[in-house]
Amino acid sequence: MPQTSQLTIEHVVVQSTRSYEEVKAALEECLGVMANTDELARDLASTHPSLDEVAKVVEKRLGSSGFSIFSKVEQGQLLALLGNPRKAIQYAIGNPLLAIQMIAHVPEVALYAPSRLTVYESDQGETFVAYDRFSPRLAQYRHPEIERIARLVERTLEALKILCVVVAVLLSSTMSFAQDTPKAEVSAGYSFFYVIKGFTIVNNGGSGSLAVNLNDWLGLVGDFGVYRASSNGPDLTSETFTFGPRFSYRELPHLIPFAQALFGGYHASVNTGGIEQGTEFTFGFGGGADLPVGRSRKWALRGQAEYFGVRAFGSTTNVACISAGIVYRFHRRD
Repeated sequence: MPQTSQLTIEHVVVQSTRSYEEVKAALEECLGVMANTDELARDLASTHPSLDEVAKVVEKRLGSSGFSIFSKVEQGQLLALLGNPRKAIQYAIGNPLLAIQMIAHVPEVALYAPSRLTVYESDQGETFVAYDRFSPRLAQYRHPEIERIARLVERTLEALKILCVVVAVLLSSTMSFAQDTPKAEVSAGYSFFYVIKGFTIVNNGGSGSLAVNLNDWLGLVGDFGVYRASSNGPDLTSETFTFGPRFSYRELPHLIPFAQALFGGYHASVNTGGIEQGTEFTFGFGGGADLPVGRSRKWALRGQAEYFGVRAFGSTTNVACISAGIVYRFHRRD
């Protein structure tokens, strides 16, 4: 005689402010991918591992949320075959280590683990995330250990819900960063270095920089230059080595403006007579713009202008620097 029971299902549907693609990406970013569990079990069984060793293998396949994707079904593709294109995907997600603890007490829990979660787009283009709460479905077993683990699973599902609604905003900028923002940039160029103190000393020389981008708008840059002046004035050689933050704006299709603040040192020597000035503190503010060239956008042309202030003997020497050069951009796939 079959046994039947009635359950209370608490169904959760939340709307996200982000697009369907962004919500999918946000979820998959924090969910690991679980390999075929049958193959995984066979591979582990052949080595006779301890419980800790099994846990270490499984944990490597978990995402930052502590969950992994067991399977996903692109149901929208099936709808498109019937002439009703819609965006919808179902995920089976969970943590095998939690599941086996519950199933060890009540094998029937395997009916509910892993959990299902669906992302879909409405006719109006709005994105929704839907799932059934985990704890109420397992309350029927009245087992304290299962209830404890179910609450833990519930908290993870709740965190994923918040991610879909809010954190996808951050991920969308991260996605843009991954696609369009290089991880590092190196540049070299020709510079005019104007030292202004009573009279103008025009220096010519080369400068280079190395920048590491922390995200799509903030980077850390080291800037180095060597300049020399000999006509109509002293035979002066100047070197600068400065470091600081760079702020970039990457929303324009063909131009990347940036501004930066630099701090470091300035060294100068006059070749005639062997006069040499010690290294002095210098600071600088300025900016420029990069013009990417080519399909890969790895190369760019750069124009740049900056003000430097050199502190020496209690006063500040004003310096203007104008540069033009070329940039090579190291993307994440390089």
